[in-house]
Amino acid sequence: MAGKTILSVPRDTPTIQVLNNLKWQPIEIIWKRQIVCSVFKCLHGMSPTYLDIFDFHTHSYNTRNGNNNLILPRIKNEYGRRSFQYYGAKLYNMLPNDVQNIQTISTFKTFIKKCQI
Repeated sequence: MAGKTILSVPRDTPTIQVLNNLKWQPIEIIWKRQIVCSVFKCLHGMSPTYLDIFDFHTHSYNTRNGNNNLILPRIKNEYGRRSFQYYGAKLYNMLPNDVQNIQTISTFKTFIKKCQI
């Protein structure tokens, strides 16, 4: 790992310790943020039309989540769980409602850095 070389620490040093010392994020967190940003762009018309694959739950009941949650597609296998449509909707639904209601991409990106996805 490049961080171990930068800090000149032994190879057996835990990676999470190196990432914390350099104030770097694990790649999984960066990847999840990229997916959530892509979903945001799809919902706000900032992506190509072939990515218009997300729909909101709409109902007339007064629930805690309101109508902010995206519909999760029905899946039959592990490949479906890895799809952008399923995993993106799942991650987006995990965001707090106030973050989901943000309208600009720059504000959205700053707020998702604070959220634990």
